[in-house]
Parts: sequence; C-alpha cells; structure tokens
Amino acid sequence: MKSLLDATTRAKYTLFWLKNINKLVRTLNSSSSRIVIVENMAELDNTCTVPEKEEKLSDNSPEKEIIGTLKRPLQDDTMIEDEALIKRVKTEQQEDEKAEDGKKGKSNVVPRKKKCALLLSYCGAGYNGMQINPGVKTIEEELVNALYKAEAITEDGKACLGKMSFQRCARTDKGVSAARQVVSLKMVPEQSIVPKINEHLPPEIRVIAMKRTTRGFDAKGNCSARTYEYLTPTYAFAKDYQTTSNYRVSEDKIEEVNQVLSKFLGTHNYHNFTSGKRFDDASAKRYIMKFKCGKPFEKDGREYITLSVKGQSFMLHQIRKMIGLALAIVRGVAPLSTIELARKEKKVDIPKAPAVGLVLDKVHFDAYNRRYGDDGIHESLEWDENEEKIQKFKDDFIYKHIIDTEMRQAVMLKWLRTLPDHSYTDERMEEIQSKPDDNSSKLHTKTDANTTADPADKSCSPIGSSDTKLVTKGGEADKNEEVGISEDLREVVKQEK
Repeated sequence: MKSLLDATTRAKYTLFWLKNINKLVRTLNSSSSRIVIVENMAELDNTCTVPEKEEKLSDNSPEKEIIGTLKRPLQDDTMIEDEALIKRVKTEQQEDEKAEDGKKGKSNVVPRKKKCALLLSYCGAGYNGMQINPGVKTIEEELVNALYKAEAITEDGKACLGKMSFQRCARTDKGVSAARQVVSLKMVPEQSIVPKINEHLPPEIRVIAMKRTTRGFDAKGNCSARTYEYLTPTYAFAKDYQTTSNYRVSEDKIEEVNQVLSKFLGTHNYHNFTSGKRFDDASAKRYIMKFKCGKPFEKDGREYITLSVKGQSFMLHQIRKMIGLALAIVRGVAPLSTIELARKEKKVDIPKAPAVGLVLDKVHFDAYNRRYGDDGIHESLEWDENEEKIQKFKDDFIYKHIIDTEMRQAVMLKWLRTLPDHSYTDERMEEIQSKPDDNSSKLHTKTDANTTADPADKSCSPIGSSDTKLVTKGGEADKNEEVGISEDLREVVKQEK
C-alpha cells in the first residue's frame, strides 16, 4: 500500500509541474520548444503510471480516495493542446498564402469581406426599378453582376444576396433615376476595386464612392430620411395649354406653388396617394419634412424647375401623386381643399405625375453620423467630396434624359391634358367648373375638335394669364408659338388622330 501511495503522489506532483512548464512554453509562443516538452511529457507519463493492484480495492479504502483525486490522464491534455497548436499554425499558413497570392496578383483568392456602403448614381430609363426582379432588367442585377466580375463578392453572394447582407436604401420604381442611392453589403473593402466595378457597369450606372461602416450597418434601417426631386417644365404651372417653350414662371407663381406644397408638411394619412392601403392602416401615415420649389433654369430654349420633397419614407407612387395633385391645384383644376379631403377615409381620385421626372436626390443618415461619424474609427456617410462628380452625372445622364424625353415626346404636356378627366371628389368638382379661371377644360375640348384655337379668345392667349411671361425676339412672338395653340400641342393632336 505504501508503494501505491508513493506512486500516486509522485504522479500527482509530476502532473502539476508539467502543466506549469507547458503554460510557460505557450507564453513564449515557441512551437519547437513546445514539441520537445510534449515529448518529455509523454516519456514522463510512461514512468508515472500507477501500478495496477491485483486485489480489488473497496469503495471506502484510502487508496481509492487518493486515486479518485487524480484528474484525467496527462495524455488527453497534451492531445487537446497539440490540436489547438496545429489549427493555429494552419490558419497562419493560410493567411500567409493569401497575402502571397495577393502580391502575385492571383484572382482566385478573395480577401476577407467587410460591411461597406456604396454610393450609386443611375439613370432609370430602360430599367424596371432598382430591386432585382427575375425576368426583367433592373439596376441591382447590373450592380451585382459587376461586383462579382470585379471579384468584390463571391459566387455565393451573387446567388443569394442575404449571404452578403445586401440592402438598398430606397427601392425606386420603373423609370425613376437616382443621384445618391446607397446600398450596404459585405464586400472586399478596397478603394481600388471601385474602378474595376465601373468597368463592368453600363455608362448610365456608376459607383461613385465606397466607405467602410459598422458591422451592423443597414442602408435601409439606418436611413433617417430621403430627398426626392421632380424635374418639370415650368409651363406645368400655367393655367392654359397653348404656352410651352415661351412660358417663364414668375416669382409670384413660385410663391403660390410653395404655399400649396406647404400643405403636405407634417404627419398625415396618405392612403389615397398609394395603392393597397386602408385608411386605418398605421403604415399609411407618413412624415414630410420639406416640400418646396427650386430655382428655374433654361435648357434648349425651355424653362425647367425642380420640386424637392424630403420625408422619412415614402410609399409606392406617393410622391408622384403628391406632385400630381399639387399641379392640378396650381392650374385651377382642383380646389386646395382636396388635400385635406384626401386624408380622410373617403376614396379620392388623384392624378399621378409621369415617372420620368422623378429622381432620388439624397439619402440621409443623421442618427448614424451622430453616433459613429466622429468616433475616430468609422467614416461619416456624407459625400461632399464627390459632389462635383455627382452633379456631372446628373447633368450628363439624368437631367439630359428627362429633358430629351420631354422635348421628343411632350410627356408632361400630354399628362396635363388628362387632369380634368380625374374626379378628385364624387361631386365631379362642381365648384371648380363654375370658376371663370377654368378655361383649360374648354380649351381641351375645343382643341380635340379643331387643331387651331380661336385668336379672338383671350383666354387662350399667353397675355391673358397673369402668371405668364412671354419671351419674344424683336418684339414679336415666335411664329411657331404665337397666340393660339403651341406647336407641341399640334404635334400631340396629330399623333392622337
């Protein structure tokens, strides 16, 4: 028995010292020394084996109690530690191989991906919106394909956007453009990869910049507000149909438009400004922060202006219907009270402005920037350093497409002629029909019957409207747009016939 106690005690103290020596080796981080110690541990383990007792020990014997205090065999500990060492060495070797392959320019190795924010500008003409939709052409489909070809994402990320945590800030509709769209995803966080992405994108879609974000950043969830612009010819504010390129908006008319737009500010129910929303649906309430006119400018002999609206979020068609109703009120086709009426439970027929003029101008990350923008680690999601590049893209692609489409197809002019066809209320706007200012519907009917307006009818003259300025050369009006119907309207009528 004494020999048995000596053997177990010797094994216990040997195990204690070997463990301390092993900890010291780990601290020195020397794999070669570690292997020597492990070998010695194995040798000592053989010498410290407790001799077997031929006779069976009783449960209450002191020998059984001493043996029970011993931990698991020393060999198990060394095996676990060896496996951890081997795993760490393999990981270091793989990272070294990746770094070496990166220096050699090998394309089959994708570096570690991080959460990033991409700033996009695109012209929506010819695309069925932003979000991927199988079977149709979308902005996201072009972007994801370009990211994959530039080796910014893996094939798995391309096949399943959820695997790279892809999210867009705003889901633009068919034909709608964007100047500052932002998407978030896990990708290779190298600035040099942005030009490579653009090499695989069509010219009407550009990645302007890339910034690293926090791990939990979500372009949609962290977006505080969105600002949209709507570009329209200023003749959309006129109360007659014969004036197009000769029309110049006055300061009084801009002030009148701003007063109408101000009625949308605040939190209101917009169930009449979208589809599929009930009056009692909480999501039908939206918060509008800003809605006003910009400054007019001329392009190709015609005057244009932007309407800018900023809100927390918007529903399908909401902005286009807000602008459609505002223009109907400014032109005298609908009363100002229609805005208040549309917020009630009763269904109201509201016109929807053409999609071609709508642009996602900016997305705001105010709360994110306040929390992380100045922490010294992350970048603020402001893009002032790219403003010149963004404005150039807007002029060369977005504004150019809108203006060319208007000049070629007279989209706004055709749509304005449909305003009287909307009911706005069940009373068919009886209070509006009695107003002398409503000459638009009379002109609309008369134009359909005859392709020329009566020169004696002063209501069709640009001089007869108080908010119209006529631009002339040498004191005479343009021959193509003298008193009467405009050339654009003549063309529209001819096409319809």
